[in-house]
Amino acid sequence: MIIREQYIERLKNLLGINVIKVITGLRRVGKSTLFKQFQQELQNLGVDSKNIIYLNLEEMENEALLERHVLNDYVMRIVDKNTMNYVFLDEIQMVPCRKCQIF
Repeated sequence: MIIREQYIERLKNLLGINVIKVITGLRRVGKSTLFKQFQQELQNLGVDSKNIIYLNLEEMENEALLERHVLNDYVMRIVDKNTMNYVFLDEIQMVPCRKCQIF
């Protein structure tokens, strides 16, 4: 596995900035691997693994979460509201959004 140090550093520089970060790229270029590497980096920085939430929305066990309200409710139920949480939504394009239509 190739460690993407440059991308990890860029993500680390965005820690604490309260905006959604989006990783985009062609299929099979390593976005999911980058997610996993950054999750490990967060743990190395002292983030408790219970505050790192990873959902791959292509996996069968997450099929029930493919409706935006259901996904939101699920995430809000499992996060610890007393601390910073890191939520990684892999394959988020699987969740239809009526307000997000691309023409």
